[in-house]
Amino acid sequence: MHKILYFHHADKLGGAPLSLLDLVERLDRSRFQPVVCCLKDGEVVSYYRQRGVETHVVTGITTFGHTTGGWYPLYNPVSVWRFGKSLVRFPLAVWRTYKLIQAQKPALVHLNSLTLVPSAIGAKLAGVPLIWHVRETVHQGHWGVRKRMIRWLVRNLPDEVIYISRDNQRRLADDRHRGWVIYNFVDFARFDRHLDGMVARERLDIPATARVALFLGGISLIKGALPLSRALPLIRQRVPEFICLVAGRTQVRQPRSLGELWRRWRSLVGWPTDVQKVQDLFSAQAAEGWVRLLGFRTDVEQLIAASDVVLFPAVVPHFARPVIEAEVMAKPVVASRLPSIEEVVRDGQTGLLVPPNDPEALAAAVVAILTDESLATRLGEGGYQQRRQFDARSNMAQVVKVYERLLS
Repeated sequence: MHKILYFHHADKLGGAPLSLLDLVERLDRSRFQPVVCCLKDGEVVSYYRQRGVETHVVTGITTFGHTTGGWYPLYNPVSVWRFGKSLVRFPLAVWRTYKLIQAQKPALVHLNSLTLVPSAIGAKLAGVPLIWHVRETVHQGHWGVRKRMIRWLVRNLPDEVIYISRDNQRRLADDRHRGWVIYNFVDFARFDRHLDGMVARERLDIPATARVALFLGGISLIKGALPLSRALPLIRQRVPEFICLVAGRTQVRQPRSLGELWRRWRSLVGWPTDVQKVQDLFSAQAAEGWVRLLGFRTDVEQLIAASDVVLFPAVVPHFARPVIEAEVMAKPVVASRLPSIEEVVRDGQTGLLVPPNDPEALAAAVVAILTDESLATRLGEGGYQQRRQFDARSNMAQVVKVYERLLS
């Protein structure tokens, strides 16, 4: 049996840890022994252990964030402080990864994020076959120095690279280090287009006559929470029976940190952050009853079944897991016209694409689908026809082939 040591960076549940869980749970346990190492304790650790996955919390291993999901802008004093800390802790993170791998003696190491740069170096030093799973898009930064560094590391450290989109591959790979493009998995048995949407609506106390949109990004700015919050009143004006379900994290954590002090100061002087703007808009709309703030949910398939359209108005390149889940369930989507999204949404065939950060265009596209049943049906069926590229069984088989290639 081959032990595979997985490294995961974040403590909160979301797309990356759920995608990793999909992979780990499908491993043939007669051939592979998965062991997950989380850099922080929290929801991910608890959820994995509940699902019977051997999961450990490792301390002293930090990340190096330079993706569109999070980076260190040098014009922000809080960010400069965090960047400095990451540089100071970098060598120790490399060393602790190296020692952990020596102690665990895995056959393979599988990194679940582009941010795990210190762990990639530590794994390389330990001499264990390394797979780097790139789930984010590298950030351009100020001058592109950090981007070029990460690109070089991705091309030279791992034995294999798995990209979740061709756009990610295009930005990081070269002709000598192509890697593999394997889309995130969707379980067709779970995300079943035949789930009864009316039953799902009853559970959520949504009127049968409501026109429902679903956004699975919470208050995430990169997923388009700010333009969405501004587009929602425009949709409501045109579609009075409109309800928007907002699932995901809807409150900023309140740690006693420099970052929280910075946010509080900005709020006091009348200079709120974009996240605070989103929270205020969503809260006001929820108070009127036509926006539902659901928090993090594990019954995403029920939310999709209850909805008429799924929204993904991302403002930066970002692979759209909610989009592929919606398409498997034959639901139309409205998303941003970004390269990573254009791979899975064909404008006018499987959904409607709009410019990023354009509330008016976003509202118009949503209204078009909610007021034209034939358009909604045609787009939903178009998405359903391309579901095979997201099939959990065949995509898992591709991952196993990557493992076998290294183990042989």
